[in-house]
Amino acid sequence: MWASIPLLMLSLTSGADLHACTPTKQSVSPDDERLRYTGRWQRTPAETPRVSWAGASVLLRFRGTDAAVELDPGTRAEQFRVVIDGEPVDDVMLATPGRQRYVLADGLDPDRSHTVQLMKETYYGNQTTLHGFDVEACEVLEAPAASARRIAFFGDSNMDGTSLYDEKDGGDSGAWFAYPATVGRMLDAEIGLQAFGGATLTDNPDNNVLDFITAQRRNRSNDGYRDGFDPQVIVINAGANDIYQVTGPDQKARIKER
Repeated sequence: MWASIPLLMLSLTSGADLHACTPTKQSVSPDDERLRYTGRWQRTPAETPRVSWAGASVLLRFRGTDAAVELDPGTRAEQFRVVIDGEPVDDVMLATPGRQRYVLADGLDPDRSHTVQLMKETYYGNQTTLHGFDVEACEVLEAPAASARRIAFFGDSNMDGTSLYDEKDGGDSGAWFAYPATVGRMLDAEIGLQAFGGATLTDNPDNNVLDFITAQRRNRSNDGYRDGFDPQVIVINAGANDIYQVTGPDQKARIKER
């Protein structure tokens, strides 16, 4: 009987803070060590974080009510998925060119800690620049540690979620519900995703799956670049576009060579 009392007390207080929260507005700079970045963000002390590949994300944890982000998607509009406490918001967030502020969450329970994750759903332009967050909070907390499991994905449109939201093979892309991110959630693994529609294995200097290994941006391969991800598993989805694009009597031999 006595052994059950501590367990009962834990169940009543789990997930809730013991003192009331009166939120105040706070800024969180993009180089704040409490943030958790996933994917190939370009981050140096002299630069604001930038990212190109779909599937990259940043996660913020805080105790408060509201959160917003300031970012610039670059040359074209990009879509982002907002995930609050592990649950994706139904509607994607559309970010249009130019530095703007976007509300990610509001009206949250101020007496609990919350996570807000922002995942880049599309890769339509060049680079998205993250200028930071602002929150209505009592405190900004360190983000949960990344999983020790790491899977790297490389591929083409099947991997990046092209036309994922249209059963007629049209419409927008979506990294959050695509195969790599779904596998990551099922296996509690951190993912690295480098994929783009139309990619082939060779003969394509602007969209080559093999070049993705050393590219912070598509068609910006650098043999000296390493992302430091160190995956235990690597998944490659490629070849469909080679079959589609390679023609002529030597088609079979060329595809086998690749």
